[in-house]
Amino acid sequence: MCRLRADPGTTLHLPQTSAPLVLSRRQPCLAGGRWDLFVEGRDGTLTRLTAGLCDTRNLVGGGDNLNVWIPYATDKDNLSIRVWQRSQHAVVDHMDVGTDDTHVAGRLVEAGAASTVTAALAESRSGRSAEAQLTSGDGRFRMVVDHGRLAATGEDIWDLWLRTAEGEPIRVGFPLDDIAEPSEVAVYPAWS
Repeated sequence: MCRLRADPGTTLHLPQTSAPLVLSRRQPCLAGGRWDLFVEGRDGTLTRLTAGLCDTRNLVGGGDNLNVWIPYATDKDNLSIRVWQRSQHAVVDHMDVGTDDTHVAGRLVEAGAASTVTAALAESRSGRSAEAQLTSGDGRFRMVVDHGRLAATGEDIWDLWLRTAEGEPIRVGFPLDDIAEPSEVAVYPAWS
């Protein structure tokens, strides 16, 4: 059984016909979030599955999939799955952190008609935002983030976003790799 960590009432029961249990994106779709995996005993008791080797090598560079499942071992060695479902990704292909600014280049991955990107933003965890210089076209984007503008706010953690002509936000990041918690890994040091 899979249970959504943010909403324990949301579960998905999977029939186990053989060992080992194999999860596939061909099975019913898991909603975005973190899913914990359990074995349900005949008496209804749930036991967390222990993670063995979580081989995620085939996820790296896995194309432009907008439905990403990443199995991982929790800090207690239990098996969980991190799921992203997005209609759009802004995938970082290259990032160059300089003394005065950061240059980010990437591509848009979309599940429908191509969007027109009209703005690039850096947004702090407290909701402050600063515009970044943007160049876009043919499904690609380049943004330049001015360190001085960010440092002047006193904030130290910033997320990058693109905004479409329709006003929809698109998170800029590395969603097509095999890292379950990229915000803990893909962090660039503060500048002075």
